[in-house]
Amino acid sequence: LSLGMGNALLAVGLVLVYKSSRVINFAHGELGAFAVAMMLMLIRAYDWPYWPAVVTSLAATGVLAAIIERTIIQRLFAAPRLLVLVATIGIAQLVTVLRLVLPKPQVHGKALFVGGGTQFPVPFKNPVVHFGRVVLLPADFMILVCGPVLVLAVVLFLRYSIYGVAIRAASENAPRARLMGVPVRRVSTMAWVISSVLAGAAAILLAPKIGFTASEAVGLPLLFRGLAAAALARFESVGAAFGWGILFGLADQLVFYYSGRAG
Repeated sequence: LSLGMGNALLAVGLVLVYKSSRVINFAHGELGAFAVAMMLMLIRAYDWPYWPAVVTSLAATGVLAAIIERTIIQRLFAAPRLLVLVATIGIAQLVTVLRLVLPKPQVHGKALFVGGGTQFPVPFKNPVVHFGRVVLLPADFMILVCGPVLVLAVVLFLRYSIYGVAIRAASENAPRARLMGVPVRRVSTMAWVISSVLAGAAAILLAPKIGFTASEAVGLPLLFRGLAAAALARFESVGAAFGWGILFGLADQLVFYYSGRAG
């Protein structure tokens, strides 16, 4: 459930961008990885406390997403959606480069950028709950609590806020929404920002469970975790994407448990 909750957050972010601009954002995983890399830099290299580092990292990821959307995606606003999809692949490479040039923590003269289990920073040492052979750590409880809260906030935003209604209107018929006075381009920027924050939050919550390295390919597994769930939800429903993400997490772990093979 905890791994599935991370998948669900990634899927919801992908659906949100697609609903606002009909684009599948292939840079989604790299934006999440950027948030983790920046958080580790602040905590390990500059000794920041956990929560200020998380908030700063998520804010920086949101600003980066806004810059990307304004400078690249908006220039392709009227272009075919396939062209914009290919552009997001290029954006992913740019974000990877930006992530790799961040200052890395040093331990005994070597770069430390591996998180897993107790090695990755978490804000709490308790609770630790045992169910037979299963041990639930603070990282599990953080995902199980923060995941539903974040998704519920997105659902309430889409349903009741002015900008949420604008995102839904733009997803159904952008030209008509523009004629009705909906600021379609501003709505697209907001969707990118919220989506990137969700990706960053999901990556930060998942990192203590699945680990994190500074390699170039770290964003791709994050993308795939959300992409499958969002695809089965047809990129239409935030709730469906959330449910499919959790189901993927359950299926993944059940197959691993009964087969003994992670691959």
